[in-house]
Amino acid sequence: MYPARSLLYVPAGNRKWVENTPFETDADGVIFDLEDGTVPQDKQKARELVREALPELDQTDTHITARVNAPETGWFEDDIAEILHPNLDALVLPKVDSEAYVEYVDNAVTYVERRRGLEEGHTKLFLLPESAYGLYNPYEICTASDRVASITGGTTNDGDFNRALGYEFTTEGLESLYARSNVLAGAKAAGLEQIISGVWTDIDDVEGLREHAEFARQLGYGGYEIIHPSHASVVNDVFTPDAEEMREIQAMVDEIEDAFEAGKSIIRWNGEMIDRAHFRTAKKKLERAKMYGVLD
Repeated sequence: MYPARSLLYVPAGNRKWVENTPFETDADGVIFDLEDGTVPQDKQKARELVREALPELDQTDTHITARVNAPETGWFEDDIAEILHPNLDALVLPKVDSEAYVEYVDNAVTYVERRRGLEEGHTKLFLLPESAYGLYNPYEICTASDRVASITGGTTNDGDFNRALGYEFTTEGLESLYARSNVLAGAKAAGLEQIISGVWTDIDDVEGLREHAEFARQLGYGGYEIIHPSHASVVNDVFTPDAEEMREIQAMVDEIEDAFEAGKSIIRWNGEMIDRAHFRTAKKKLERAKMYGVLD
């Protein structure tokens, strides 16, 4: 989607939170929640609050997204009619269960963008595959629209993902390992780079959050959704490359580049054989480190 280690859900029915959080949070991005985080009687109020706040959000570096209601609810069309704006980077789509769902959203967003005079394709899509089909066929839903920029392999305790597969949640996460790995592989095959995990619901269990986020990073995820501001610093720390490790990798890259120039194809580094495959992987890690300011 974009370099975002942490994405904070913000209930959209609270004016103070909508107006202030993008300027105050340590999270890289916010998700204004018009869906499950807003009760039905507050849907219209929430849309209006987001619409009124958006013009001021060009003054923040925080990525701005909004989780809208699914088309089948009857609220989706009103959501996008109210909130599509140049300062809104992406729509977070819940309960994605088919390519047709993504195609419908793409067409509807295109229509509103044209009516509003927005650059066509400006509004990206961030998919939440909270159905068995979405979790089993991530490649198909990710390639259903050129707008798709990210997808989540989320494993909220007792959430939609949990209910769709029927597993029993654990901190270790082995029960959802296949599904999360499948989402990641499908999304990467579709050409997406920034794949997001989450959400940890126990606000006070920071060590559990760290453990869960670290496992997601080890699988290959690049960021994590959060539901409480205090979780941002932990998640950012987990998904920020370690400076010392990156300096070591930079030194290795420098040495193997010298070896390539000298006509060699491999080097020995810290007891390991390093060849061009390792070199390409190292360069990708360094790109991420520079993206987050860990290296110049």
